Amino acid sequence: MSDKIDSKGATGIIKRWMTEAGTVRVLGAEIGQTVRDAMANQPLNRPCAELVGEFLVGGALLQLALAPADRVLCSLDSDGPIGSCTVDVWPGVALRARVDEPSPDVTPLIGPNAILRISRQPARGGEVYNTAVPIPGDTIGDALQLYALQSEQVLTFIGLRTTMEGGSLERATGLLVQALPGMVHEDLSALTACLEGHSFNDLIGSGATIAECVDRMFGSLSMSFLGADPVSFRCRCSRGSAIAAVRSLSDDDLRDIRAGGTEDVECEYCGTVYHIQQTDLD
Repeated sequence: MSDKIDSKGATGIIKRWMTEAGTVRVLGAEIGQTVRDAMANQPLNRPCAELVGEFLVGGALLQLALAPADRVLCSLDSDGPIGSCTVDVWPGVALRARVDEPSPDVTPLIGPNAILRISRQPARGGEVYNTAVPIPGDTIGDALQLYALQSEQVLTFIGLRTTMEGGSLERATGLLVQALPGMVHEDLSALTACLEGHSFNDLIGSGATIAECVDRMFGSLSMSFLGADPVSFRCRCSRGSAIAAVRSLSDDDLRDIRAGGTEDVECEYCGTVYHIQQTDLD
């Protein structure tokens, strides 16, 4: 099965499968180039690249699986050396990310009191749903699984794996498996046997594609391929939002710009700098 990406501007892909009975759904992501694009302006060291890569994959899978019409904002509030890390995913699986400390010199990156905060925001406005969960086992995948169970009442397995080539991220992959309504004990037993029989991390480490992983892990479940969704990096900053940010400054902060100066506003996601002058505020 080809991993070719057809949609214009897309640099990653998420494929979807489901059992014939409709009781198990599988999503598999391959978004290495998308992660590299999203973090191009932030000098990540190897440990941070692995962590942020997994966070981006997990956020993309979660958004598509649980809230494809919503913006899903995932924030890691850590007392560890990485500080805060945010993954922002919009409908159409367009994502961006930022991290406080992209090159920390100590590990572990996530502190023992870290919290994962997830906000679901309808893209066209409406009620915002906020949830916070601890990060068990110091892994992003475990925290996302806990969120799916506690907030969405959906039994979910999430496997995340990044691979590095030297100091650069080569692959960013993930697998999300959901138990859907109608699942009975026999279905759950069969699914558990599949998950225990093969390791997603080991398969990716051996060079397997996402489709090969799904075939080897779940071939006994008679999975049907449903289609694929493109994934891309897209920052939503704009000159208008930069002007709005400057307008919110205090009178003291605006004194220089009113005297003919320039206020530089840098996007914390993509690094674009907007030079704002008094004429922009009039």
